[in-house]
Parts: sequence; structure tokens; C-alpha cells
Amino acid sequence: MAPTSRRRRIRQWARTVARWALNAATVASAVLCLAVGVVWVRSYRATDDVVRQRTCTEGADLVQRFATVTTYEGTIGLDWSVSRVMAARLDPGDDRLVVGTLWMHSSAPASGPPPADDEWTHRWGPVGWRPGSSGSDGWPHWAGHAVHVTVRCWFPAVLFALMPAARSIAWARRRRRLALLALAGCCPACGYDLRATPGRCPECGWVRMSPLISQPSPPPSPHP
Repeated sequence: MAPTSRRRRIRQWARTVARWALNAATVASAVLCLAVGVVWVRSYRATDDVVRQRTCTEGADLVQRFATVTTYEGTIGLDWSVSRVMAARLDPGDDRLVVGTLWMHSSAPASGPPPADDEWTHRWGPVGWRPGSSGSDGWPHWAGHAVHVTVRCWFPAVLFALMPAARSIAWARRRRRLALLALAGCCPACGYDLRATPGRCPECGWVRMSPLISQPSPPPSPHP
């Protein structure tokens, strides 16, 4: 195989892979946009909490890491917290000594509007965040820290909708360009004038694919 032909095949393969990857990203973005829209509508009817709790031991300490996602009144809340306690000070039968990962989900009717902007240390448009501390629940020698973030639901919905919208606009423009080139008698791939060679482009090698038209079969000849 000649080097030029090999390079051409590699470029074609790379373009195919890039096109499939872009299509997959567009579909995933559209699905995520739809999912955020469903969560957005539901948040005005109910408050949902999804909690991931991971408990492990580090030396003589018991460490719990919490990740919480809360949806309420058109807002998505994200909380990360870490709590550290001396395991030796807990009762042997305390449930908090169980090491492992636990998932929890709870739902309740909508409780009210989201916190006001002045309750957040930092605010940037639809995003607010603040550092904090997690509650001790009466644990001995407790220490912990937390980070709270809120995002208005419309913000990720708009972000996820950008790629499908851009791809749709590009597809519509490409279809319009191909239609205009076909009407002008030009090659749809490179724009070369095809009035002299309408079946094949001598510039880029594009070939017109003519549709197959079924011709009616002639009637059978009468027997002599």
C-alpha cells in the first residue's frame, strides 16, 4: 500500500471516529438536558435527598464522608462533608462504627423557596457556595468540615442544551448549502463547477449517486 493511500485511510478513520464521538456526546448532552428538565419540574412538587455515606478507619479515628444531592424549588444543592471522631470513645454497639458505604434516599413535599442570596458566602449568577462545618451529633472529640453549593436548575439545562442546539443549526445550514450548490450545478463537497462533468467532480473525486428507477417490464409477447 502506498504511503499516500495509507495516510488517506488514516485520515478517513480519524474523521469517522471523531464524528461518532461527537454524535455520542450530542446524544448524551440531550439526555442530560432532558433529565435536568424532569428534575427541575419535580423540584417544585417535592424535595428529594440522595446521600452517599462512606465510613472508614484512619488510625485511631473513625472518618465519615458524606456526599448529598438535594433538589428543591428549582434548585440543586450539593453538599460534601467529612467528619472525624475517635473510635475508642464510642460505644462498642454504636452503629456509627460500621465500616462501609451506604446509600440513602428520602423525599418530602416541597418545603419552600431556596435560601436568599445573602445567606451564601460566594455567589456567581445561578451558582452559590460557602464553606461550613458538619454537625457533631454529640460525638466525642469530633472534628469536621463541609462545603455547600447550590445551582439553579436552568443553568445546567442550558449548558447541556448548547451542543444539541449547535449541531442542529450546523446540520440545517449544511443541508441548505448542499441544496444551493445542487441548484447551481456545483460539487456539494468542494464547490467545483460541475456543468461540464455533472456525474463526477474532477477536483475532489465526488461521484453523483443516481437513484435506481425501476422500469416497467414489457408485456409478454403473445404465443405464435
